[in-house]
Amino acid sequence: MKKSIKKQLTSVILALVIAPMLLALVINFVANSKISKQSAMNMNDLQVKLVYNDVSSIITENMAVIESLALNPAVLDYLEHPTDELKDRLYKSLEQTDAQLADGNSCIIVDANGQQLLRTVDDCVNVADREYFNIVKTGTPYVSNVNASKSTGQRIVTFIAPVFDLSGNFIGAVQRNYDASDFHDLMVNELMEENQDVFFVDDDGFVIAHSGREIDASNPENQSGNQFYTESRTQNQGFYQTEWQGVKWLVSYIKDPRTDWVVVVARDLSVTQRSSNQASLMTTLVIIIGLAVSIFVAIFYSKKLVTVIETASNSMEDLSNGRLRGTKDYIDREDELGTLIKGINNVSGRFKGIIGSVNSNLETLNAESNSLDKSSDLIAKTVTDVSSAVEEIAKGATEQAQDIQDVQVNVNVIDSAITSMNESTNNLTDVANDMKDKGESSYNAVTRLSESSEKMTTSINGIVDGISQTSKAVKNINDKVASITEIASQTNLLALNASIEAARAGDAGRGFSVVAEEIGKLAKSSADTADEIKKLMSVLSHDAELSLTRSSEVQQVNTEQIEIINETIESINSLLTDVDSTINGIKDIVEKTKDCNKSKDVIVEAVSSLSAISEENAASSEETAASMQGLTETVSELSDMSGKLADIVDQLREHFSFFK
Repeated sequence: MKKSIKKQLTSVILALVIAPMLLALVINFVANSKISKQSAMNMNDLQVKLVYNDVSSIITENMAVIESLALNPAVLDYLEHPTDELKDRLYKSLEQTDAQLADGNSCIIVDANGQQLLRTVDDCVNVADREYFNIVKTGTPYVSNVNASKSTGQRIVTFIAPVFDLSGNFIGAVQRNYDASDFHDLMVNELMEENQDVFFVDDDGFVIAHSGREIDASNPENQSGNQFYTESRTQNQGFYQTEWQGVKWLVSYIKDPRTDWVVVVARDLSVTQRSSNQASLMTTLVIIIGLAVSIFVAIFYSKKLVTVIETASNSMEDLSNGRLRGTKDYIDREDELGTLIKGINNVSGRFKGIIGSVNSNLETLNAESNSLDKSSDLIAKTVTDVSSAVEEIAKGATEQAQDIQDVQVNVNVIDSAITSMNESTNNLTDVANDMKDKGESSYNAVTRLSESSEKMTTSINGIVDGISQTSKAVKNINDKVASITEIASQTNLLALNASIEAARAGDAGRGFSVVAEEIGKLAKSSADTADEIKKLMSVLSHDAELSLTRSSEVQQVNTEQIEIINETIESINSLLTDVDSTINGIKDIVEKTKDCNKSKDVIVEAVSSLSAISEENAASSEETAASMQGLTETVSELSDMSGKLADIVDQLREHFSFFK
């Protein structure tokens, strides 16, 4: 029987421990599966935005460069008057621009007929038949789809901007050919995990660059039949799940509104689920370890309870066999079992007193029977009160055990939430650090642009000063020419007077007449030359004033550009400050999450111990209640027997000899 009680008690405790843990294991597995998929979706959307921003920044940077060159007066002058001197100066300017971008690609000057006039890399060709040139002739800057270069045969995309004269007429364009293989390197650097594809296609669906392979110009790859391309014709971004070659893929895409290019990130769902399964496995191991500890605790406490119950049972057996020895074990316990042991010892003591009194003086037994009847009634009342108290304690212990089980379930849910928060904050930290790096790079680029603009301002001021000096010199030359004209007029008049005097002198004045005639011709020639110089100086003065006007306009535009650049630098500084604040906030969240995780572990350990103790109390209370019920019946029988005590005095003499 002892063995049976121990098994039953252990089985009940184990069932109460194992059932919630198995339920928590199932809930954790289901929750992890949902969380991992949602996390993969969020990561995919975030990554495609990062890739799109990198591609968009390249487009913006190149378009800004060629549009700036298209407004450069040197480009305008060269297209209108393509001299070698202007060509050399413009070539150096293009080389400086290419060096600043430092991507190995070149800037090109194209005339109104599509003939390339100047480029820093490779030979000039005619692009009149290209789609991008026909579009830019309408006056709109344009980014082409992927095409093969006429000069190198490589896959390129072309950035092109129109150039207009002062009357608004199209006179040429500035273009920049960007090697598509550079985009391939960018796509490879954007990869975040194994078995992932990062790529983007042009407006016609042809792949510009792919992280998994380099596209051959002779074998273009068209993706216009895929879902992301067909959806992008009507919406700018989207997300969907698909299956290809037995693999489930999560696909996110964003369309660039300027070029209609589509950036795509495809993630293997099984890779994400593998991480989730590893987390579930770790949780399962933790639960198994907790289960083993719970089994040990259950067996340990059930053994302790059974030992106390066995002691009480042995004491009752001794009592039933007439051995009124009681026990000294467990009398210091303050729970219901301690009360039971004390009650048994009290009964044994009372029985000893009663038996001693009967053995010493059976003659007074009749007189004392009434007193015994009253004592038995008092004992019955006491036992009834104790039984009621034990039942209340057992009920409270059972409710407490159920509440603790509910706490365990909620703690497990909190554990999953903390784990998910840790993963999210780690990902957010990486993204914020990357954003900070990109912001610092932008700040450095804009700072260099500001320095270049300031140098340009200095150069323009020098040009303006030079033109002003030229204009003053022209005015001085005009004044001198006027003096020469006046002198020639006076000389011509003197020559005429000399001729008249020579004619009056007759033969004697012929020689002087010839000299006077030559002097008159020289005076007329001087006057004619002075008139030509005056006309040339007038044209030069007009050109100098026109150049001064254009230089002033360029100076004003450059001043506005410097102001915009300074405002951009201030915005980037503000952005970097905000990013630093964000990173610090994320670090605080990580630290608080770690504190929550530590507190959770302490709660789990405390709840596990409290659960075992509550279950032990409930079981002990139930056993005590059952024992008290039996004791109540015994006391009731004792009360009935006290009424018959007077009739069995003779029998008692014989029976009491049994007690020792």
